[in-house]
Amino acid sequence: MRRTIIFASFTILYAAFAAAQAKPDRVTVPPEVMEKHLVKRVSPSFPPGVHPNGTVELKVVVDPSGHPASIEQVSGDPVLGAAMVEAVKQYEYQPYLVAGKAVEVETTVKASFKTTTSYSLVDSSPPQGVVGDSPGGIKPGQIGSVATEEPRPQAAVPLRIRASSGVAGQLIKKKVAPLYPEEARQQRVQGTVLLHVLIDKEGNVEQVDLISGHPLLAPAAVEAVRQWKYTPYLLNQQPVALDTQVEVNFALVKK
Repeated sequence: MRRTIIFASFTILYAAFAAAQAKPDRVTVPPEVMEKHLVKRVSPSFPPGVHPNGTVELKVVVDPSGHPASIEQVSGDPVLGAAMVEAVKQYEYQPYLVAGKAVEVETTVKASFKTTTSYSLVDSSPPQGVVGDSPGGIKPGQIGSVATEEPRPQAAVPLRIRASSGVAGQLIKKKVAPLYPEEARQQRVQGTVLLHVLIDKEGNVEQVDLISGHPLLAPAAVEAVRQWKYTPYLLNQQPVALDTQVEVNFALVKK
């Protein structure tokens, strides 16, 4: 009888130990941690006439292979949320490992949008230079060049890194100015188009997505930036892909 009780107790303890050692099927991971596992980001595409402004929060479940399995909007404007959901569906993450095994992850994705809808007719020279027919700018259809500076390598070599517009701007070796849209010119439309740009390891622009900008100016900006060429960014003497933003400024000559 005593032997039976001891055996039963051992069985219960072993089962408890095995349960404690079992790897979870899903873990909750903070967004800032999952951000470091993100290897492909797609900017949202908004319907014509929509000027995104506000914050959207999504609850995202990422499967063990690193692909979003389910996406649910938690807060924010429904129009912006729908666009973000479609974008996040195309995200790709490095598999999240627990004890060496890829597991399902529950996390959140937040995105903030701010659109400037006012356009000044006063000529100005923004930091990255003016494109269009403003004095000192690159004339439409021409190719300009800028000096490049090799950045200092870092210790780690990720698949893709974020770079500020200032850092990425120093790497541009071929810049194509957009053709100023005739309709925008006639309406005296000026302003800045903000783009999300992915650059591959060779310095080629592989993807351009609109973040904000006037609908009459945005297509010309996107088409021009697709033709830009960058000097490869090196980390530990190895080229890496970049995730950055580009501002394209449109200005008209004062009359």
